[in-house]
Amino acid sequence: MRVSTNDLKGSWLQALAAAAALAAVMVVAPAQPAAAADEKPKVTYTRVALWDVERAHWGDFVTMFESNEKAILEKLMADGHISEWGIDAEGLHHPEGYTHSTWYSAGSLGDLAKASEAFDAAWKAMGADKLKAIDTEFAAMIVKHRDYLLRTENLRSAAATLDGGYYHGHFIQVTRGKGSDFEGYFENRIKPVYESLMQQGVVVAYGMSAEEITTDHPMNHSIWYMVRDAAGLDAVKAAFDAVTDGMSEEERRARRASFMDLVEEDSYRENITSVIHWSSKAN
Repeated sequence: MRVSTNDLKGSWLQALAAAAALAAVMVVAPAQPAAAADEKPKVTYTRVALWDVERAHWGDFVTMFESNEKAILEKLMADGHISEWGIDAEGLHHPEGYTHSTWYSAGSLGDLAKASEAFDAAWKAMGADKLKAIDTEFAAMIVKHRDYLLRTENLRSAAATLDGGYYHGHFIQVTRGKGSDFEGYFENRIKPVYESLMQQGVVVAYGMSAEEITTDHPMNHSIWYMVRDAAGLDAVKAAFDAVTDGMSEEERRARRASFMDLVEEDSYRENITSVIHWSSKAN
C-alpha cells in the first residue's frame, strides 16, 4: 500500500525500533501450505507522495487535499482506474522525516498513469491564474517532498471508507539472494495471522511492498497493516503474542535465528501513522 513517512539519511524510511522486535513478530505464526507454483500473484501498484509540512500549515495541507484532490480520487475509483487512495499524518516524528503522506493504488501501471493524467487535466481546467495561486499557497507549506512507486503482491483490503484509523509499518532490508525466502516467510508465517484478523474485521488492509522503481536500496521491503482504531493495534499485538505464548525460550531463539538469516542485521524499523481519509475496494 504505502511506505513510512520517515526518511532517515539514505536508509529506507526508518523510524524508531530494534531488530529484535520484528523477529518476535515475524517468526511466530504457524506455517501454512505454499501457493501453487503456477499461481500468478495479483499485483497492485501504489504511488506514494511524502510531504514535510510546516507545523503551522498541517491543517491547511489537509484542507487543500480535501478541496482539490479528494474528488478527483473518488471519481478515479468510481470509474475503476484506482482501487485505493488515502492521506495520513505521521505519529512518530523525526527531525529528518516527513509529516504526511498521500497515495493511490491501481492494478496496472497504465491505470496509475491515468490517475496522473486526471490530475494534470484537473489542474489545467482551473486556469493559469487559479493554478498559480494554489501552487504558491501550497509551496509555502512544504519543506520537502519525495515520491515512491511501490509494488505489492497479493494486497488484501476490505471495501471500506475511513476517516480515522491507524497504519503500522515494519521496514526491513532483506539479505541479497534471499528475497524469495523472505517472501515465503511472509506468506507462511505472518500473512495467516493478518488474514485471520482481517476475517474478524480487525485489520482492514495488509500487505508486503517493495519499490517497483528502485530509488533506495533494492532489497528494502515493508510489511504493513491498517486498522480502524487504536483497539485494533492492541488486537494485532495480542494475536501475535498469543502465538508465542506456547513456545519455549529455546524455540523462540531458534525461530529468531532463522529469521535473522534472511535480513540485514539492525535494518529493522517501524512507524505508525494516523489515517485522515482512506477509501479502498475489496482486494
